[in-house]
Amino acid sequence: MHNERADVIRSWPSAAPRESGPGLDLQRVRVLIIGDNPFSLWLTRSTLHALNIRTIAEANGVDDGIAALESFAPDLILVDWEMPPDDGIEFVKRVRSNTKLDARFTPIILVSGYSEMWRVQVARDARVNEYVVKPYTAKALYAKIRAIAENPRPFISAAGGYFGPDRRRRLVVVAHERRYGRQTDHGHRESELPEQNSKSQNYKSRLWGER
Repeated sequence: MHNERADVIRSWPSAAPRESGPGLDLQRVRVLIIGDNPFSLWLTRSTLHALNIRTIAEANGVDDGIAALESFAPDLILVDWEMPPDDGIEFVKRVRSNTKLDARFTPIILVSGYSEMWRVQVARDARVNEYVVKPYTAKALYAKIRAIAENPRPFISAAGGYFGPDRRRRLVVVAHERRYGRQTDHGHRESELPEQNSKSQNYKSRLWGER
């Protein structure tokens, strides 16, 4: 599976939003979007279409999202935080903690209507790759996807039970052209262990292809 996706994204001028210049070719990227609001799902799909992404699956809520992972095999997941009674944080935790899912290594972007720093930190600790605030532009979403492709964070296993993208990289939130940087960990350093599973590769080699 990994070899088949090795060249999913390549450099190509037409793939990026017009104002951003040369960028990534996203035509072959498979995206799963998860939410409980039909209008929000439609907006997300329309934004992905603007980025030349055509292979898109939708899921209504956490349980449907988990089920979709088996049949769709996405390269990227966009999940809404607010989906009562569960939420996007619960989805991310279930995916990352399930050792039987290939999707536990899939990049996840959490979508939220709020930009408070505590939410960014909760999202980071839940093991998301990126965080984007609604309403967002195609350019903002493209920046998140490009960050995942060009600056992948390796998966780590931490002594406290954490498994997911390395949290030591600064997580930046784009919201209405404002940028919020993650606060430091107040001097605390988690004990990190290398992930020994052969599936644990950085995102560039697994999904986007070496460049």
